[in-house]
Amino acid sequence: MILAKPNLSKFPASEIKLWANASYILPCSILSGSTPIFFEWYKDDHQKLSSTEYKIDNYDTMSSIVFKRLDSNDTGTYTCNARNVYGSDSITTKLIIQDAPRISKSFTTELSQSEASVLTIPCSVISGSMPLSFKWFKNEQELLRHTNPDLSYQIKTDNFLSFLTISQLKASDYGNYSCVVSNPFGFDIQWTWLQVKESPLLLKQLDRFNSVKGSNIVFNCNVAKGTKPFRFQWHRNNVELRDHKRSRIESKDIYSLLTLYDIDVEDIGNYSCIVTNQFGFDKLFFHLDVTAKPSVMKLPSEIQLRENFSYILQCLAISESKPIFFEWLKDNHPLVATGHSSEYKIDHFETWSTLTFKRLTINDMATYTCRVKNVEGIDTTSTKLIIQVSTHMSQPQGSVLNLMCPIFAGSRPITFKWFRDNIEIERENHHHHVSIENKPSFSVLMIQELKPNDSGNYSCVVSNPFGIDVQWTLLQVKGYSSPKLLDLPKRIELQENFDHTLACNLVSGIKPVRFYWSKNGHKISEQQFQMDQSSHSSMMILKEIKRNDSGRYTCTAQNQYGMDSTSTELFVQDRPELLKTQPNYQSQPAGSLLVLICNSIKGSKPLIFRWLKDGHDIEKDSHRFDMDRYSIEKKSSFTQLTVNDVSISDSGNYSCVVTNAFGLDSQWSQFDVKDAPRLPEFKNLYSQPVNSRFVLMCNKMNGISPLKFFWTKNGHSILQSSDSRIKIDVDDDFSMITIKNIQIDDAGNYSCTVQNRFGIDSQWSMLQVKDPPKINKNVIVDAEPIAHTFHLISCTVISGSEPVFFTWLKDEQPLRETSNLKIEINQQFSLLKIQTTNKNDSGRYACQVRNAYGTDSMIFRLNVKVLFKMLFSAIFLCFTLNFVIADEPKLVPLQKRLELVDKSTFTVVCSLASGSSVFFEWMKDGHKLSTNGNIRIDNTILYSLLSIKNLAITDSGIYECVAKNPHGSTSTSTQLVIKGLTEKKIISMKLC
Repeated sequence: MILAKPNLSKFPASEIKLWANASYILPCSILSGSTPIFFEWYKDDHQKLSSTEYKIDNYDTMSSIVFKRLDSNDTGTYTCNARNVYGSDSITTKLIIQDAPRISKSFTTELSQSEASVLTIPCSVISGSMPLSFKWFKNEQELLRHTNPDLSYQIKTDNFLSFLTISQLKASDYGNYSCVVSNPFGFDIQWTWLQVKESPLLLKQLDRFNSVKGSNIVFNCNVAKGTKPFRFQWHRNNVELRDHKRSRIESKDIYSLLTLYDIDVEDIGNYSCIVTNQFGFDKLFFHLDVTAKPSVMKLPSEIQLRENFSYILQCLAISESKPIFFEWLKDNHPLVATGHSSEYKIDHFETWSTLTFKRLTINDMATYTCRVKNVEGIDTTSTKLIIQVSTHMSQPQGSVLNLMCPIFAGSRPITFKWFRDNIEIERENHHHHVSIENKPSFSVLMIQELKPNDSGNYSCVVSNPFGIDVQWTLLQVKGYSSPKLLDLPKRIELQENFDHTLACNLVSGIKPVRFYWSKNGHKISEQQFQMDQSSHSSMMILKEIKRNDSGRYTCTAQNQYGMDSTSTELFVQDRPELLKTQPNYQSQPAGSLLVLICNSIKGSKPLIFRWLKDGHDIEKDSHRFDMDRYSIEKKSSFTQLTVNDVSISDSGNYSCVVTNAFGLDSQWSQFDVKDAPRLPEFKNLYSQPVNSRFVLMCNKMNGISPLKFFWTKNGHSILQSSDSRIKIDVDDDFSMITIKNIQIDDAGNYSCTVQNRFGIDSQWSMLQVKDPPKINKNVIVDAEPIAHTFHLISCTVISGSEPVFFTWLKDEQPLRETSNLKIEINQQFSLLKIQTTNKNDSGRYACQVRNAYGTDSMIFRLNVKVLFKMLFSAIFLCFTLNFVIADEPKLVPLQKRLELVDKSTFTVVCSLASGSSVFFEWMKDGHKLSTNGNIRIDNTILYSLLSIKNLAITDSGIYECVAKNPHGSTSTSTQLVIKGLTEKKIISMKLC
């Protein structure tokens, strides 16, 4: 015999390319070398392969790795090392698995989301050879990758993941979206049909209508797009309309008609059509004008005014039919203002016109006509201005007054009337010293023995059917009289910080006259206000007047014969000021009622209130707002804005503005609707194979930023730092969890929770890991029991998703329980028990285990030994004595060393070879074990079973089975070595 080290046959090639999902055997054969030879396999030069991770078959002169189903994770450099006592040899090859990409089935074939929500579609590759290329398509048109925020979509791609995001969905985004991922070995595609739930959009059209009174009109409201069904409503001036004898509403699938019959001026107004569906609403506004001839407010037939006075004639038109045109006539001749030098001025406004006389003269006496017209007709109104030309007379007290009023022209009959200070003097006056004599062409007023109180303004008014004329005379009776003052205005309104002069004028009275002023009954000194005195007047000058200057001011004139006084109420007006009680920042939940109040604490009336939102007047720009939910109430000193059923569109800056003739004030409030986040519904179940990649996307559809995302698994927070395989990405609007190389213990319920200051939402998905069962093959498979003894075969599952199902076969025929054959099964192992062996029990036994994701099997060979007949009785007797009389126990030896990976299950059977009345114990590194937590021990009189679930590195050690009876004890042991992804971390911790 030649003693030599092993010499291995080379692999077929240094690089072997294989297709994914195929099966393959990588052999390592001995050309020469002395036995026994030991084989070891390595991957990528450092990872020693064990039979628990790979199916490795070892024979005397050959070893092979069996790949039942290749995938991309099997790519790598494999080294076979063979050694004996004389040396070693090794061979190396590289396996390249040509694996087409496979996309996670996370796509939903149909998606339905509302407009303005956020859409995120992930495309995650769970297997496939690198490099990978991703492409996105919409309706078979490629979407190019970009990061331009102005465009409607974004595509972000990592090594194994790409996702398409549309930040604000529009109706035009509906369609078929597909993700195509490819590599040199193939491609995969997933698609989803997106339906955008869109709010209605009305077809815009003419918004102002003019119709003639008595005609019919039809308003049309058409839906251009939107998700059915729709509901239509019609309003006039924000009041909902119903069918009426002069109106009819007809609504169909996508349109509505409002017909008005025999329209009149009361039909003038703002009409709106509102269409709603479950995703929103739209409005269309119409303004209707009914044209009719204007109506003008009538002027007095005549107006008497004094010479040198100023006066304004106002002409007011009552009509909704615009535009309106005004024209002024003087004695039926058009009147045109000729510029700044003219003694009168004409101003035209939308519904009125004014004729202003700057300083009346006798030439202004005439008949003035205001003519108003529109497209439908004309109306007029006229008045006659009578200018009183004044004369002045002064006569002594006690004298006789004769006032003559002659007629120079005019048709008879003629009527005369006399007035004193605009009060008519009767012919039969109760004052006997006053008399009137009327003649056809003149009239005479006579006063005997004039007295001081006869002073005044005397006027003679003469009239016939064709018109009137007037003359007046100011009479002053001189005598020893008390002073007489010209009346001050009853009320004077002024603005703060302005200057004003109060003038107190003497009409009559014996001089000297002394003047003095008082306010609210209290005398005013010259130190308080500036005074300007003369013999016939007194001026009090108020500088930069304030609000506290308001009051009743009285001027008193006094001489030696008496006194007179005149008073005025002075009101100092001020600009408005609001009570600043409204908070500048407010927030309320959607669907609540918003009430904003604006209170004026000062300011001269009338006050005008306005409400604005984001700079737009809510009443003037009513087409911008849902006026069915907005209402404004106004009082003399406050206003209130109410918004019903607030939604996110109502968020904004609300301001209240109050004005009067003297200024304005405003206050504002920023209002936010509490919009809690909302997530799209997750796919409830993901089922993926071991070592694939799991990606779960969590993106918000609605909700105000900032958002905070949380991930949990089975109710416990997931910390990214706890496992290098786990990666959590967070952006403003989404979060994503990625788990690489998923293992069986990654299965569970994953939930994403998103929160902002207004609320919280969460969604969950169940991850089911497709883990095919794997049998522990580190056991003795060849056994030669002696006939007529008990024999036990154990088949243990070290990994695999539950439930698992066991099947036993003998010589490829299914086994059934008999009185001599018993089968025990649970989720970790199955035991085949032969109560009493015989020659017929010899054969090839197969244990098959299966679950939803795959199968595994293992072969046991049993050769039952039968002793010679002549020795049978003695042996049987001896055997019986060993079991029954006084024999110490003997155990079937355990395998010396077992290697398993962490998180798997360790099950070992310690069976009795001979002996009786046995008591079993298990020890680990010299310490007694008992059933506790993940350790379970099951004892019978013939065997003991030790099972440890969810193995960890710390479970490595020497496990010893001890069997005892009254006649002695024995033991057998095995060394358990746990390997796994966390091995290096644990060792580092021990070293530290």
